[in-house]
Amino acid sequence: MSTDQYEHHLPEVYNLPKQPFARKVLTIMRYIACELDTPYSGDDLLFSILHFDFFNIPAEEIAKVSRRVAERGYKDKTSLRQYLKEWHNSHGLTMFTPAAEQAMMEFSPLLESWIRAAQQVSLQQLFTIIINEERISRSLRINEEDSHHLPEIVLFNAFIAEEVLREPTLTLIGFMNKIDEIERVDNVLPSPILSPEIPAMDPLFINPLLSGFMMNVTALNNYLDCPLGFFYKSIIRAPYGRSESMEFGSAVHHAVEKLFQKMQDNDTNTFPSTEEFIEDFLQYMTRNPESFTKEAFERRLQYGREILTNYYNTYISQWNKVVSVERNIRNVLVSGVPLKGKIDKLEFDGNKVNLVDYKTGSYEKAAVKLHKFDPPGEYTPNGGDYWRQAVFYKILLDNYKQKNWQVTSTEFDFIEPDTQNIYRKEKVTITPADVTTVTQQIVSTWNKIQEKDFYTGCGKANCRWCNFVKENNLYITLHQ
Repeated sequence: MSTDQYEHHLPEVYNLPKQPFARKVLTIMRYIACELDTPYSGDDLLFSILHFDFFNIPAEEIAKVSRRVAERGYKDKTSLRQYLKEWHNSHGLTMFTPAAEQAMMEFSPLLESWIRAAQQVSLQQLFTIIINEERISRSLRINEEDSHHLPEIVLFNAFIAEEVLREPTLTLIGFMNKIDEIERVDNVLPSPILSPEIPAMDPLFINPLLSGFMMNVTALNNYLDCPLGFFYKSIIRAPYGRSESMEFGSAVHHAVEKLFQKMQDNDTNTFPSTEEFIEDFLQYMTRNPESFTKEAFERRLQYGREILTNYYNTYISQWNKVVSVERNIRNVLVSGVPLKGKIDKLEFDGNKVNLVDYKTGSYEKAAVKLHKFDPPGEYTPNGGDYWRQAVFYKILLDNYKQKNWQVTSTEFDFIEPDTQNIYRKEKVTITPADVTTVTQQIVSTWNKIQEKDFYTGCGKANCRWCNFVKENNLYITLHQ
């Protein structure tokens, strides 16, 4: 394709990320780019790739593997890619290997070969290697409905060639950044609200997961947002993949937790120095680099130093030293529903408790744009997530029979300053009516979960999991 022809087809080029086949190839390339930048960081993309129809891997088999990886991750740091590699190396294929397991085991060598190739060949060669992979090319040949993919492939190849011509040193990571720019400026028209329903999974797999299930506020929020999203996030524990903001938040939480633990361990109840506080943050970041690009890692290190130093200086003379930090509470029965929760900090005045939850991110976005502190109303019929979290934790502690604690207040402590560079704390006033409302949400959601009412999604246009199911044709029907 000449440059003039390419320019003529520019509208189609910018439409490529929305085309089903091109989107799948781009997802594969994006995954490889993630793994080249930071190994074992692209599990969310790998979870999607495993569902591509090319590879003929049953969704239930992927769900089982995802759950095993999540359970193993509690003890040992692992990833979906690492698990598949170890599984392939330790389990030899035989004539008795089930087809579903065989498809999974054969996928790992393919994945590793793509990652190796990306370090040795050009962008165009990598694209050619991917689309010529036997299962992908066979799928294109035997599926008559996919015959329209040929011009799509030609255009995709021309797009790569033109970008490399403009920038001869363009890397895979750089190319994916260009795709990101295209997707950011593209205005996607809202699609009709259609809620996908996936097939029910084998009770022998699902029932044991539900038998030991305890409700926490994250699961409750997940279900109220989208039952299908709850299934993927809370039941089979689909990998989150790279989340810079979440990992940064975890590093900040860790540093603040260590700050109070060291104060408690000190005979004089003296807080550590600012330098020691920052060092705990840096150590956590260094041990957990997978969620960051190299540039983002350095940027977050500098930003973390700045906000934590200012946070420390703002509150060092005000902090209550009679505290319990990172308190795990489990097996609290409320209307027959077992609850659990992990609370960042409890501040005591006798048996009266101020419950504190640390937050990173924008205070203004949480409070004003997303209405996270709002009780049920026009914008949030079920109430905002932070409002519900505050009420949930009060219910949890009020029913915790091992302690005679009285929750008098719940406070969200924002460790990142607002746009005026002010550190904000937001106290949520909880009424008896709020407790009744959230208790009803807990019981209703629990009953639906036990009835396995989580195979149909919400249908919202921006729902990641509804769109994931629709894009990969995993649904059995679409509900209006």
